[in-house]
Amino acid sequence: MKSFTRVKVINGQEYLYEITPYYDKEKKQIRQKSKYLGKNLNGFPVKVRSKDQVPKKVLSHGEFVPLRKISEDLNLEQILLETLPANEVWPVLSLAMNYVIRPRALNHIQSWYEGTILAEEHPDLPLSSQSLSRILSRIGEGMANLDFSRALIKRTATSRTLIYDITSLSSYSQNVNLLEYGYNRDGLDLPR
Repeated sequence: MKSFTRVKVINGQEYLYEITPYYDKEKKQIRQKSKYLGKNLNGFPVKVRSKDQVPKKVLSHGEFVPLRKISEDLNLEQILLETLPANEVWPVLSLAMNYVIRPRALNHIQSWYEGTILAEEHPDLPLSSQSLSRILSRIGEGMANLDFSRALIKRTATSRTLIYDITSLSSYSQNVNLLEYGYNRDGLDLPR
């Protein structure tokens, strides 16, 4: 027995099915197996829920609203463009936003970033731990951090503004010249 195609109308929508007749020995009659082919589109089946479809994704968005507003109000992107190469601006901004929202080790930044709305707006950023290490090393060895601070202070300062940077960096590395032995404010158990 030959298979054939049948059109079924369900809730006003046409769907195509492949019908295969077969003989049922138990009931001693001809029965049919049907296989869903897809939605009828000009006589051709189009699968509505295909396994090949890209899965929907959920991206973190709300927590970035205040940070993006602050970044926009302070014009941080423009200041960074004046002090860093253009291809490093968004990796640095993303790293800063990560530090504020959900600090991660450098080797976890890429996977964190892919789950955020930032990845939709700025895809394909160099956020591997090696890329970020190179960027941070270049910033630490150069004057970009001071240039950025000066430009930010110029744009936001009034005659009575005083800005302190009391950032504390803890490290196990002996290869970062910028770090030196000092008071362990974070209370971390670091070797001496």
